[in-house]
Amino acid sequence: MCLDNKFAAGQLTYTIIGGDASPKKAVVEALNEWASNVNGLQFTEVSDKNSADITLNFQNGGSGGGGHNQVNGLGSVRGSGHTDIVGETILHGSNGLISSAQITIATAAFGSSFGTPLVKQIAMHEIGHALGIGHANFKGDIMAPAINYEKVAISSCDVNAVSSANQWKLANSGTAPQAPHLDHVNC
Repeated sequence: MCLDNKFAAGQLTYTIIGGDASPKKAVVEALNEWASNVNGLQFTEVSDKNSADITLNFQNGGSGGGGHNQVNGLGSVRGSGHTDIVGETILHGSNGLISSAQITIATAAFGSSFGTPLVKQIAMHEIGHALGIGHANFKGDIMAPAINYEKVAISSCDVNAVSSANQWKLANSGTAPQAPHLDHVNC
């Protein structure tokens, strides 16, 4: 999937709902990481959640249980009939185009609270989904489907995937959004 015409000017808006100062700071750092890695991408905070392209909110603890419908969740641990999901992105749109994204980030799961670096990692992962990319098929990448407790960064593969998903704007300098031509990027 790719972003619709909201990305035509290279500017996406976001709002953060809830959370203390530390998790909010981690989310802003994650947004800044993406903006500094993807040429032409900018994020601007807005106060109205109805006008935001990306809405980010927090929950205290991973969502669990068998009834949870995971869309693009990060870091699940299964056992004893319980699953903790620490990040989830719900994409809205049609015809392969994303019009908005709703991201939920847990500030605690697996029986403990998360520090700023882990909240930032979760936010970076979920923002990647909001930018139109899926999971990486190898460990150590920010888009891997499980938490990486080592230092992680946005890889050139992740940047290539965002560029490929949003090629109509980033590569072709077009003004009319088009669904991506590829369904995956080989790295």
